[in-house]
Amino acid sequence: MLCDHRYKEIATEQRSWTAVVLCWLISCLLGFTPLFGWHNGDSQSSLLLNSSHINCTFLAVISLPYMVYFNYLGCILLPLAAMTLLYVLVFYSLRKRLRREDQTSAPVESKLRAFLIKEKRLARSLALVLLLFAACWMPLHLMNCVLLSTGPRGVPQIAFYAGILLSHANSAVNPVVYALRITKIREAYLEIWRR
Repeated sequence: MLCDHRYKEIATEQRSWTAVVLCWLISCLLGFTPLFGWHNGDSQSSLLLNSSHINCTFLAVISLPYMVYFNYLGCILLPLAAMTLLYVLVFYSLRKRLRREDQTSAPVESKLRAFLIKEKRLARSLALVLLLFAACWMPLHLMNCVLLSTGPRGVPQIAFYAGILLSHANSAVNPVVYALRITKIREAYLEIWRR
């Protein structure tokens, strides 16, 4: 909505596919490299020294400083702040356009108003997904920050595992939100269900 007149020339199918592939590649690189030992020398060497007992917990495999400084601050908090800012700009732009459309009553303008209202509903749905993402992932990342500053006794193990479970539950929440808030997706789900 901020540059709606250029949307069709910018958002081509090829660019959309390129963006999706890049997102997956970057996510795989960021997600899998620590599992292969990158930035986790201390944990790996302690696993090798005590070969009679292998501690296979989340924090034994992934470096806590990596999780806090790189993953949380760089890959979660900064993008989340950027997306929040962009959503604020989108809502501001939509509100401004809707107010401008309220002042005119031409039939062509009413079609534009209906389109803008639909766009606002979609933007609200996506903002809800963003809010749920933050609500599901922040507890785990905040516990990681506490663990880094206070040590292993700073967070009860049950709370830590509940945070991990909550972060994974985010993946199950999104399809439900999409189905409840976006009519086309709900219809597609129903069509798949009927098969």
